[in-house]
Amino acid sequence: MMEEAKATTGNGVQKDGSEEDNTSAIVANRNRKQQQQPKKIHYVNPFVHKLIWDDPVDKVKTAFLTVFLLPFRVILIFVCLVIAWTLANIGLYGVSREELRTKPLSGWRRQLRVVTAQVMRLLFVFGSFNLIRTKGERASPKEAPVICVAPHTAFYDSICVILFGPSAVVAKYETASLPFFGKLIDYAQPIYVCREDPNSRQTTIKEIIERANSKENWPQILIFPEGTCTNRTSLIQFKPGAFYPGVPIQPVLVRYPNKVDTVTWTWEGPDALQLLWRTLTQFHTFCEIEFLPVYYPSEEEKRDPKLYAKNVRNLMARELGIPISDYTFDDCKLMTFVKNINMPYAAFTADIDKLRKTLGLNKLNIEEQIVADEAKFTDENSYLTLEEFARRLNVPANEESTEKLFRIFVRCANLI
Repeated sequence: MMEEAKATTGNGVQKDGSEEDNTSAIVANRNRKQQQQPKKIHYVNPFVHKLIWDDPVDKVKTAFLTVFLLPFRVILIFVCLVIAWTLANIGLYGVSREELRTKPLSGWRRQLRVVTAQVMRLLFVFGSFNLIRTKGERASPKEAPVICVAPHTAFYDSICVILFGPSAVVAKYETASLPFFGKLIDYAQPIYVCREDPNSRQTTIKEIIERANSKENWPQILIFPEGTCTNRTSLIQFKPGAFYPGVPIQPVLVRYPNKVDTVTWTWEGPDALQLLWRTLTQFHTFCEIEFLPVYYPSEEEKRDPKLYAKNVRNLMARELGIPISDYTFDDCKLMTFVKNINMPYAAFTADIDKLRKTLGLNKLNIEEQIVADEAKFTDENSYLTLEEFARRLNVPANEESTEKLFRIFVRCANLI
């Protein structure tokens, strides 16, 4: 059964006979499978999450655990954090930032890093992540220098960094200055990136390539290729940074199969403190991590990192059973910008742009004006119908994108 799975996904860790012939067979099988990938694009906004809390029993349980369990958990978590931070300071004593970037830790420093990761794992236990279910086998750093984790949901995903070694994560440069956590991130020898600095991006790519192809004993590079947190309704476009080295990658899937989703942290939704509170007042938070077989890139994928990223995303979406979408981290930045300058309906900004492009609309088609010119729209008395909306825009009324665009502007008009 395992061999069959490897053949259909085009990946595998067992190699018989000629390595070159076997790799060619892997790539051929994968290409056949990729033809089955649906081309339909998903337009549900992946950056919006609503934490529904309408169960009275859950409210009573949360109130009870807030009083009788939460204080103890907070104390234990803080103790673990202080111990881990102390160990990280000891392990990094006498090591410069330049040495951390250019040379892997060894000897007692590397062993102490493993102990530090175990303390951090205990922190997650006290945080309600008592049992992490795993499926599949993690590949060695030599076999897969890069681990690709998706979907990226929340800060809780950092448990992957702890469980995998710890691994060297690609992190925002700002995280280095975080109290306690900054020193712990440093100890994992991350690759820092400044998202707003184009030169930093090129430097980061160069460092990823050097580490992934290095003969030295670097920890595996762990990357969340989406680049930002989503609500798991789809996989947004992968950033190609992890794929520039052209080395084998192990895709890893993360799931949180809980009745109440208290972990998803997106651009619009519950803030970090609310999610922490709700998670710490759960008896148990379920998390599943699945290691997929190592993905060996074809020669074409090695030459084209964007193609490599696209194909790995298609594979992971298929295994997760969710669609892909053409949203990117830039869409998230756009919504943030719109919100910061107090423009209305920031959450709809990226959706409108994509739906308009799908329908082939240009700047002359002002949907908001069409809705505003009519009498107030209600569910009971619709003065502007979908058909009339579509007719004035000269687009098909039976298109899903037309209906979604119509609903957005009708909703906005009712809020005025």
